[in-house]
Amino acid sequence: MSEQSGSDLSSVDFDAAWCATDLGKYRACQYTYEDYSLESLPPLDSSQFTGAFRWLGNAGAPIPRQVMKLNGLARDLAARGLTLPRDFVTFQTTENLYGSLDEVSVTGC
Repeated sequence: MSEQSGSDLSSVDFDAAWCATDLGKYRACQYTYEDYSLESLPPLDSSQFTGAFRWLGNAGAPIPRQVMKLNGLARDLAARGLTLPRDFVTFQTTENLYGSLDEVSVTGC
C-alpha cells in the first residue's frame, strides 16, 4: 500500500532478516523456520522484478471472485487515500499466481 502523506515511520524498527527453513547440509535450522541474515542470501537480478512474475510462468486468467474482493478493498483504501500495489493485485487476482507459493511452503501455509 502506498504511505499516507504526513505519516511518521521513523519510530518503526524491525530487524531485517530472511525467514526460512533449513537447506539440508547447506543451512541448518533448529525450528520449522528461523531468521537468517540478509547478507547470507545470494544476489538477485533486479531486472527480473517487473511485476510480471515471469519466474512463476504465465500469470493466467483473472479470477473473478478475487478481482471482486480486491476491487472492494481498493475502494475502501481509496477512501483513506491509500492504494494497493499493482504487483500485489496481479499476484492475488490471476489463476496461476494466486496460491502458487502455497505449494512450496514447508508447512503448506
